[in-house]
Amino acid sequence: MLDAVPDAQWISLQVGNRAGDALTFRGRLHDISDKLLDHIVAVDTGVAHLAGSMGKPVSLLLAHSVDWRWEIGSTSFPWYPNHRIHRQPDLGDWGSVIKNLREECSVID
Repeated sequence: MLDAVPDAQWISLQVGNRAGDALTFRGRLHDISDKLLDHIVAVDTGVAHLAGSMGKPVSLLLAHSVDWRWEIGSTSFPWYPNHRIHRQPDLGDWGSVIKNLREECSVID
């Protein structure tokens, strides 16, 4: 997945990273523009909702069975028009979700 956008820097927003999973940016961030994220990939967590409320573009990865908020069968979401939904077509099929996400990420400017 990470090689879909060769020039991208991937930053984990998950809580409780293991030291080997996270990038170290000490000394590399100089002003606020260095801290802006161009695109967020998330599952249904607070990160997805926060990014949506901030107007950030989000690729949202959803399981096959989700609650009513995510409008079954839709790839967009009226509350967060900046979200693009990638939903499992079948229970447990994350491979298709990641394939679609790779395709989406390969065309991000």
